[in-house]
Amino acid sequence: MVDRHPRQPDRLSCRPGPAPQPRGARTADLHPPPPAEAPPGRGPAAWDDLAHPGPLITRLNEHYEPAVGLARLILGGAGHAQGIGTARVSAFLVDMNAVFEDFVFASLRHRLRGTWTVTRQQVVPLGAQGQLPGEPDLLFRDASGKAKLVADSKYKLTTDGRGRSADYYQLLAYCTALGLPRGVLVYCDAGEGTELPARRVQVRNVATRLDTIRVPLSGSPGRISEALDHVALQLQDG
Repeated sequence: MVDRHPRQPDRLSCRPGPAPQPRGARTADLHPPPPAEAPPGRGPAAWDDLAHPGPLITRLNEHYEPAVGLARLILGGAGHAQGIGTARVSAFLVDMNAVFEDFVFASLRHRLRGTWTVTRQQVVPLGAQGQLPGEPDLLFRDASGKAKLVADSKYKLTTDGRGRSADYYQLLAYCTALGLPRGVLVYCDAGEGTELPARRVQVRNVATRLDTIRVPLSGSPGRISEALDHVALQLQDG
């Protein structure tokens, strides 16, 4: 009887076997040659040429951008700690100096829009040949691009409530390099019962004035907004 449906050959039996090796071949000849050595000064993976691309924000995922920023803040402030106890709690650190600088910059840029432009951390060399570069927190320019005022934001005060001497010297250097007669230190309000820093310092032998302005961080959002409106007026009116 003829089988009209012949069986398919077993697939395993159709797999090719290893190619026959010539008689007398050495074991070392069966392995591939080692990879070529990397050029001098470069590792096998060339890690120096690699960089983290960071999150790619497009119009399709831009609604995730605040969450991504918060996640980067948490992961960037995380760290290891050793202590005694059995309870484990996750924590992260926040650089309040950077937060305060960002807050002051964004608030004043919004309130001075249309009158002054605010540049953040622009390089200002103290030396005539470009030596001793500095980066003031805030540089204010008028509509023509002329520098009008320089300021530094400081989150903390010293224990006696007065501005740090180093802050005044740094601000004086910025005023001298930019040829400005006035500079401002923007401090956070330390609260009631704290001695206030000097409101105004007239530098001896030069016509340079260093002012101090406080920004309150307590109270309702409306109160803080009104205080920032007053700060913007103080900066322009002197």
